[in-house]
Amino acid sequence: NSIVVVTVKNENKIILIVAVSKDIINKINAVDLFKKLGGKGGGAPSFAMGSVDAAIDFDNIKSNI
Repeated sequence: NSIVVVTVKNENKIILIVAVSKDIINKINAVDLFKKLGGKGGGAPSFAMGSVDAAIDFDNIKSNI
């Protein structure tokens, strides 16, 4: 049961990666969580990647799970 959220700042962009273990994707979908966090991109139920316009509020991540 794992959720991994990684952010990387690259010049003007912030890259966001969300991974969800396959045993919980029926409860938490990586793409849905990625979009709730403001991500622009896509992926699959277990993995999503793209960018966000502003810094991520990590307290917001916890409240969205």
